[in-house]
Amino acid sequence: MSVCYIGLNKIHIMQFNKKNNTTPIIFLHGLGATSYVWASFIYARWDGFYQIVLDLPGHGKSKGDGFRTIEGYADFIDSLVEELGINKFILVGHSIGGAIGLQYAMNFPMKLKGLVLISTGSKFRIPHEILYSVQRDGNFYKYLCSESTPLNLIKKAEAEYYKTNNNVVMYNDLLVCNQLNITDKVNRINTKTCIICGEDDLITPPKFSKYLNKNILGSQIYLIKKAGHMVIWEQPDTVTQLIYNFLINLH
Repeated sequence: MSVCYIGLNKIHIMQFNKKNNTTPIIFLHGLGATSYVWASFIYARWDGFYQIVLDLPGHGKSKGDGFRTIEGYADFIDSLVEELGINKFILVGHSIGGAIGLQYAMNFPMKLKGLVLISTGSKFRIPHEILYSVQRDGNFYKYLCSESTPLNLIKKAEAEYYKTNNNVVMYNDLLVCNQLNITDKVNRINTKTCIICGEDDLITPPKFSKYLNKNILGSQIYLIKKAGHMVIWEQPDTVTQLIYNFLINLH
């Protein structure tokens, strides 16, 4: 575990399985979440790669208030990779992390070796009932999982979201997502891309992933049964295998 400073933001960051001549994979968590959502992924042994996870500004153990635009987050990630001395990497993003990945792929394509987009889209349309629920009492987790997901996993997801500093950060994340609309730009992306989505996702439904697959040339798409927006939590073994298959076929 370590910290680094990006501008005025003190960022909590962890690196796993790092060896010489290996390519970093940066994992970006979703709205209102923390790096802990990647707990099932950080110890995976992928030859030639190592994992970096972080709490975005204002989330988990990282200081700051977060950003008000996806562009702001993409610029932040670029400052982070510069600080870490990274020249080329894989970006894996869930939810808002995937939206950041899309923006990053458009702004800094030469720095990406591959892109994995999980439960995300080129635009978000968060239902008003969800925005109201979060603004009122921070109750967001109940929209995250499939009805098929065991209650104990849902409770763990709930506990995870309480680690974010306050409801304001989560609400701002939702507003950032709601103003996102790059549907007419994603066809510019030429990074090798893997797209993953739970079939029961209410936040970024499968049609969002299908749109990305249609408009990102050569991208792969996988829809996972019995999983919602938190597919990385609900079906971690399946997602891990899909990411691994994607990695070993990168050239």
